[in-house]
Amino acid sequence: MGVGSGPRSPSVGMITLPVVIVQHLRCRCIDLERTMMGTEPAGPIIIVNDHEWTARSVETLLTAAGHRTLRAFTGAQLRDLLSREQPDALILDVQLPDATALELLPRLVATGAIDASLPVILTTAGPSGRAMRLRAAEAGAWGFFGQPLDGAALLCQLRVFVDAYRATRAREAAVGRGVHTATTLAGRARELAAMG
Repeated sequence: MGVGSGPRSPSVGMITLPVVIVQHLRCRCIDLERTMMGTEPAGPIIIVNDHEWTARSVETLLTAAGHRTLRAFTGAQLRDLLSREQPDALILDVQLPDATALELLPRLVATGAIDASLPVILTTAGPSGRAMRLRAAEAGAWGFFGQPLDGAALLCQLRVFVDAYRATRAREAAVGRGVHTATTLAGRARELAAMG
């Protein structure tokens, strides 16, 4: 049975496709939906802070919200963790013993240790005014919090950032496996219709 023959399905936009092609495309969409619904294992959230009490407080907050966490106390320890783990987010203290997060974050992106799309939230016990928030944003941070941390706001931002990051990763992985997004699906449907 050729592409132009056999039972016809309802139109996709202005294009009528054979049922077998529509079923194939629907399966690909279902695969994409499953991938984006969170069936991929969640990465950890890495907390980098040399103040034990602060790091434990953030860790307790995140684990109570269902996140898996890892901790590092220095930039060097973070780089080591990044060589073994694929985190869903980083929470970095601005002032670490071996570097400032404002210097470390751009270096991590430049060297490929992290992708610029990875959510990074900076925290500080020091000055947290407008100038520091702007410096954090210029360094590549998605969010910035002074201390004491507003736990509810941190969790809300983290949820939004991690959901967006995981959805982007899932879409990229799905497209790499030949699964189509709505845009590429419509384009593929036009290609197939033109063939037959």
